[in-house]
Amino acid sequence: MSRPVTTQPVSRLTIALPPGQRLAALEQPAIAISPDGKNLVYVAIDGSSPQQLYLRPLDALEARPIAGTEGAASPFFSPDSHWIGFFAGGKLKKVSVDGGPVATLANASSSGGASWSSHGRIAVHLLRLQVSQEGGTPQPLTSAGKTDVFHRWPEFLPGGTAVLFAGSPTNAVWNNSQVAVERVEGGQRTNLAQGGTQPKYAASGHLLYARAAP
Repeated sequence: MSRPVTTQPVSRLTIALPPGQRLAALEQPAIAISPDGKNLVYVAIDGSSPQQLYLRPLDALEARPIAGTEGAASPFFSPDSHWIGFFAGGKLKKVSVDGGPVATLANASSSGGASWSSHGRIAVHLLRLQVSQEGGTPQPLTSAGKTDVFHRWPEFLPGGTAVLFAGSPTNAVWNNSQVAVERVEGGQRTNLAQGGTQPKYAASGHLLYARAAP
């Protein structure tokens, strides 16, 4: 059932990268916008320097590099917009939008996305696990289905009580993956769409997902 949506003003903008800077490879997410709409973070390579995160306040004209994020990939924001999660060097990490030290939360590779819930948990792709925003031992999150072992592109639904994801029997093929939602407590699972990937929840109550061309 669709939910009433409060109309918000639409913002349109073009952001040009500085000369010599280019976005990192796009097979992984390279851009994220904070939930409060104030900041954009992106992964870029500047000349011969290693790729790292750059923060661009949307009320400013320039982006600044975030120290300690060399090798970063797949950035995402905390629900309060104060923290940026990312992957680097086989680790899940976080850093404040105000700068400061980078904290390592868990072992994790970067391909497949992550999601930060309002309950302070971070869903991590492929491993079917969740990690506390303070770090520590990962805990189970989603369960393997009959035809899927690998789970990618997790996204917590509002309230953090359920998570969307795409599941596949192989980590190499995702054009026929199963889009599903599973409750965090109890593990009740509902399959939503076959042949989709990168699911997203829209504020209207609709499910958005990508699908390969026939």
